[in-house]
Amino acid sequence: MKEILLTLFTFSFCIIISAQKIDYDNSSKLFMGVNLGGTWNTTDVKYKLGSGWGLTLGKSYNYNYGKIVSFDIRARYLSGNWYGQDTSISSLADYSGTALSYYKPYGIIHNFKSKTRRLALELVVHLNGLTEKTGIDPYVFGGIGLTFNRTYGNLLQIDSLSNYQYPADLNELDDTYESVLDGYDSKKYEVNVMPSLGFGLGYQIGKATTIGIEHKTTFTQKDAFDGVSNSSPRSKNDLYHYTSLYIQFRVNKTPRENPLPNQTISCPKPIIKFSNSSRENNVSTSPQFTINASVTNVAGMSNISLLNSSNIMVPYSYDSYSNQLSANVILNPGINIFTLTATNECGTEQKTITIQYKDCIDPSLSFINPISERTTVIYPSFTFSATINGLQSTQGILVYQNGVLLNNISYNSTTRILQSNVTLQPGLNTFTVSLTNNCGSTSSSTSVTYENCIKPRISSTNPTTNTVVSLPALRLKATIDNITSKENITVTLNGRQVSTTTYNSTTNTADISLQLSSGTNTIIISATNNCGSDNETIIINLNDCISPIVTINGRNSTVSAAAYSLSASIVNMPSREGITVTLNGSPQNFTFSNGQLTSNINLQVGENKLIVSAVRNCGTDSKTISIIYTTPKPIPKPAVEEKKDAKPTTPILDRKGGG
Repeated sequence: MKEILLTLFTFSFCIIISAQKIDYDNSSKLFMGVNLGGTWNTTDVKYKLGSGWGLTLGKSYNYNYGKIVSFDIRARYLSGNWYGQDTSISSLADYSGTALSYYKPYGIIHNFKSKTRRLALELVVHLNGLTEKTGIDPYVFGGIGLTFNRTYGNLLQIDSLSNYQYPADLNELDDTYESVLDGYDSKKYEVNVMPSLGFGLGYQIGKATTIGIEHKTTFTQKDAFDGVSNSSPRSKNDLYHYTSLYIQFRVNKTPRENPLPNQTISCPKPIIKFSNSSRENNVSTSPQFTINASVTNVAGMSNISLLNSSNIMVPYSYDSYSNQLSANVILNPGINIFTLTATNECGTEQKTITIQYKDCIDPSLSFINPISERTTVIYPSFTFSATINGLQSTQGILVYQNGVLLNNISYNSTTRILQSNVTLQPGLNTFTVSLTNNCGSTSSSTSVTYENCIKPRISSTNPTTNTVVSLPALRLKATIDNITSKENITVTLNGRQVSTTTYNSTTNTADISLQLSSGTNTIIISATNNCGSDNETIIINLNDCISPIVTINGRNSTVSAAAYSLSASIVNMPSREGITVTLNGSPQNFTFSNGQLTSNINLQVGENKLIVSAVRNCGTDSKTISIIYTTPKPIPKPAVEEKKDAKPTTPILDRKGGG
């Protein structure tokens, strides 16, 4: 398919050399076209190239000189065959169509041929402006119509009416397409309404003849164009395509050779349209100027003349294909008038264009000081300044202060800066500058306000409003202008006036020492002088609640005595309220003083979990220690052993002295 498209584009490019311009006046808006091209498709089965032909008949709208876009309404007849041929075996496990009866046990290599006819109505959009200038006619179109088609498959060998043996017989198919495939009837065409979209590229080779290339895609809105039906519906519908070369003719409105004696023959006069923005109000600051115009209905340059104000011929270039004239002219200072004349056998058209060449620059200015009309000063001495363009000296410059002409102005032509040292009047002072040279004049005003009595101004504070602090002692600083001492300052804290304010007149800084209350504190600073006052409100939030921190003096251990002395340090707790000591979940007595906690604990045999907790509105903390209490084991008494073979001892009597 790529080779075919390349061939079609190459052919279209080669015929460009024979192009001619469009003749709207002698060409009808009715047209007829013939096309021949290739067919292909996007379906379950891989496409195989086919062929088709067609006819178009329509009418153009908005088809005239100077129209950027034109439209066609056209009818189309299309006839062709669309083919498909797979190259690998497909399983028929989920298949429910005609091929099932022949190839169910083995699978099949799908193929099809769809005989298709189409009648459609289409809307075509052309870039008429481009076509008028270049002869190239790009366009897009869409349509709706009836598609008549019947799809066959080559399922059997026609000589033996036997199945093909796939894949061995893939290259031996006889292309008979004898079997009607799923969803189709052998005696009638399937008829459906289908939309289509397409695009094309044409070229004007004659006054009423166009050739080109075109592609169209039709949306079947079904999955049955190729005759392959699955029990599981496919998410994509089938498309069929047609890519063609075409030639299109328009009826020529040339008069008959032997018109009736009273018949009026159309003969258009030349038409001149200047492309410059205006025919009468063109202004140039350069001596070089380009005149552009469209001149139609002339044979060539021999029918055109361009004269300047002195009736001297001016050189120009003219493209007879695009009808565009261009002339680069040299202007004289002042008014320049050029006359363009076009002549043919039907008459003469003449138009003029006026160009004013200003060999100087219109005067202009921008203010430097004051930079804006909201400028306020407190001193009467003022240097007024502005940047001037278009003037070389003070000649042509007038400066007014409150309507009074100033004579002490200076102007530097190198830097183009105008200056005047003036004394301001109390209140609003308006300055007006008027500039005049040979090219024109301009005037502009600005103002500055002189306040000889300025009210105080509080410009900044540190800390700023809505600041959160953790300590009650606060040192607040504020910048206050236009006062002389602290007697001009009043400070209130939560409605109570404070007197701990100092003021440095050199740095214009007030220093205020405050003792805040817990929560929100409203501070109002007021500054007053003979000209007025200024106030500033600052909100400072004191958050003096700090989360407690618990530290147990000791660590996990094993003891042999039931009496245990627990000690811990707790900071950020003002009293014992909120403090708890538990032994295995049971509350214990304790004492708390100066951040130190002690508790005498009677341990239980085994593991003892001691928890010390501290709770405040701003946070909590707790620590745990584990003490294992073991009782001492009793010391066993020593055992006495008896000798089993011991014999009783017989006392030996001393017979001496016995009777």
